[in-house]
Amino acid sequence: MGSLLFLRIKTCCVFMLTQVISASGSVGVSENNITGVADLSDLTLKLKWSNIGNFHMRFIQVYFSLLQCLP
Repeated sequence: MGSLLFLRIKTCCVFMLTQVISASGSVGVSENNITGVADLSDLTLKLKWSNIGNFHMRFIQVYFSLLQCLP
């Protein structure tokens, strides 16, 4: 008979980010459809606290900027 392995994973918070988002949008009606456009114009992240030491927020902001460019 095979043995079972149970893993107990403990989660803990290691850092907290705050974010400020600037966006604009518009909604319209085209025939029987509701249409909309949203545009993210600025995303700012700040490190609020960290249990793992300081790290540069610009690396995380670059990552989010890349996500913003995806279709």
